[in-house]
Parts: sequence; C-alpha cells; structure tokens
Amino acid sequence: MGKKNKKHTKLNRKIKIYFDDDPFDVGIERVDTQTLSALFGALGIYDIEHNKELMVKTLRMIWSEAQSDMRRDIVTFFQNEGTIYKAPKTAHKQHFDTKEQKIQELLGAFELTKEEEKRLYEALSEMRSKKITLSKVENTLEHIRFKIKKEQLEKELEGRFERD
Repeated sequence: MGKKNKKHTKLNRKIKIYFDDDPFDVGIERVDTQTLSALFGALGIYDIEHNKELMVKTLRMIWSEAQSDMRRDIVTFFQNEGTIYKAPKTAHKQHFDTKEQKIQELLGAFELTKEEEKRLYEALSEMRSKKITLSKVENTLEHIRFKIKKEQLEKELEGRFERD
C-alpha cells in the first residue's frame, strides 16, 4: 500500500470515531450548519454560501479529492471539537446478544414446519451474524421449500431429477 493510501486509511479510521463509526460521507450530514461554517473557517475557506446542503456537498468533494494535509485539518477540527455525531436509531437495526437470538427473531416472521425450521437454522448457522437479514431468510426459505418439494416428487415418482 502506498504512503498516501496509508495516511488516508488512518485519517478515515480517525474520522469514524466522531461519526459513530460511519464514514465521512455519511457522518458529515449529521453536523449542524453552524459547525460546518466553523469548519470552513478553520480550513480557510470563506467564500461559500452557508447553505447546509451545499456545504456538505463541498466537504465531501474536499474529503475525496484532498491531499492528506487537508483531510488531517478536518480530522483535527473534529478532534478539537470533541463532539460525536451519533447515527439516528433505526427500527431495523437491532442488537442481538447471539446469532441464535437473531435467527429465532427472524424465523418468527414466517409460518414454518419443523423440517423447514430445522433446515433454515442449519443454513443460517453457517452464515456470519451480520449477513443474516430478513430478505436472506426469505430467499433461503424459498430455496428450502423448493428442495423439499423436489425430494417429495422424487420419492413419489421413484426417480431422480438431474441437472443438464
């Protein structure tokens, strides 16, 4: 990794602290207009309209195209300010103590037979907890139901379906 990329990676990691673990582009939206104006002043940029949407857009452009020293100045500004801009709580973002709790919670949204529940649990238990979502459970359930129907047909027809 180049020297410039290492610096950017370190600065990206540092800025995430002040944006509740979100990247700069997402977190900067939560900063109020007054603070954004102060940031522009600290960066030595005075000829900008104090419109939040425009300031956020300009800061994103500066962050993505800037040299390391400009990014460092932005990080220093937030370090000196010391405020952490928390992400708004969302209904779909729940904290689960264990993967099993998350799976049980998501399985509760469906009417399942014992066989479907068992197969779903087996399929999802191999997945990382972060990757388990309602849509993933729904797709996996659809696939499992297809497999069960296929197995039933093979048993009734005393044959086997093969892929070409």
